[in-house]
Amino acid sequence: MNNENLQRIKQKTRQKITIYNFRKYNDILQKERKSYVPKTAIVVCSCIILTGGFVFGKDIKNFISTTFFGNSKGINTAIENGYVVNSNSDYLFSNNIGVKIGDIIMDDNYLGIEFEFNLKDKSNSYSDILENNISFEDIIIFDENNNILYCNNKELFTDFCKKYNLTYIWGDHNNNYINSGVSIYSTSNTNCIYNLYSNNYPKSKTLYINAKNITIGQSDKNIELEGNWNFDIEITEEIYNRTSKNFEVANNIDNINIKDVNVSATNTRVDLEIKSNTPIEQNSEIKDLTEKLMKEGKSSQEITDILNKKHYKYERVFDNVYIENKNGEKFYQDLNLIEGNSYIIDTKNNTVNATFTFSLTKYDSTDILYLHFKFQNEEYKIELIEM
Repeated sequence: MNNENLQRIKQKTRQKITIYNFRKYNDILQKERKSYVPKTAIVVCSCIILTGGFVFGKDIKNFISTTFFGNSKGINTAIENGYVVNSNSDYLFSNNIGVKIGDIIMDDNYLGIEFEFNLKDKSNSYSDILENNISFEDIIIFDENNNILYCNNKELFTDFCKKYNLTYIWGDHNNNYINSGVSIYSTSNTNCIYNLYSNNYPKSKTLYINAKNITIGQSDKNIELEGNWNFDIEITEEIYNRTSKNFEVANNIDNINIKDVNVSATNTRVDLEIKSNTPIEQNSEIKDLTEKLMKEGKSSQEITDILNKKHYKYERVFDNVYIENKNGEKFYQDLNLIEGNSYIIDTKNNTVNATFTFSLTKYDSTDILYLHFKFQNEEYKIELIEM
């Protein structure tokens, strides 16, 4: 698509929704450059939980949904409702290389930052690899209270702590050092998205981003461009004063303990424990196949259909999982927020601790919700009421 057509699409989008400065992401490489799990997190995912999926209409939402966290429907809904920061920043130049911040989205568990690069003076020299992965060699993200939200370099981390007389320890998670996981997606040309995730992001009013040197290309063929860029971005009041809704069970069920139900601007997360009367078997084959299909860009519904056609001899632990508002609207698990969809099997006690993350947001929520799932051939419908 040429620049004239892209500009025309941008203008039309600004008239429809409260999101600015987006790019057409049909040309996204959909290549995950890095995927790090926080070193301090204990992650035990026996299997990725699958349900019926969701399908986007072929409209302007497709341009936005690939910006942050793949095709996350919940995050897309939040953006459509104005839950987004547009920095309106100009390019900062270092060594004749321009970098600026595009859009930012942030909640308690997810932080997405869009970076745009101006490599006009370098385009001719590096035209053969400009459409490959692009990221920063060293980067640290912190807020006005010196909460470190992400850092990928121990030396940079140590220097920061010395400068501000902080006692944080590299790799040791605490309330002020988040140690986020990250996935970095590069689009065609000169744009990349940092998708960060953690358990509890602070309600920051200002984000400070210090980045050094740019890496372009694959591990077997890459270049490094020297530079140093520092940003400070004001976060909108709706985001730093963000609130969520909590729900509780209307009627207790003997073998199920609903630990937490939280509805935010970007998703709904449910934590529960369920007791089984029979031994629970687990198999890693479904996990491996699901991860492979996701890397291929398959949707939630496509993955579910493929698994169903395989006719596995074993049964998935959970099936037909979704949450419903009292208007009868159904919201399925958001598999793009994969770290929020997992379960842990305790074979000794015959229990399963599960986390479901749905595409239901506070913009779709009602005062009564219904959690549906199938477990060991039994269908459950649990009524949840707002606290």
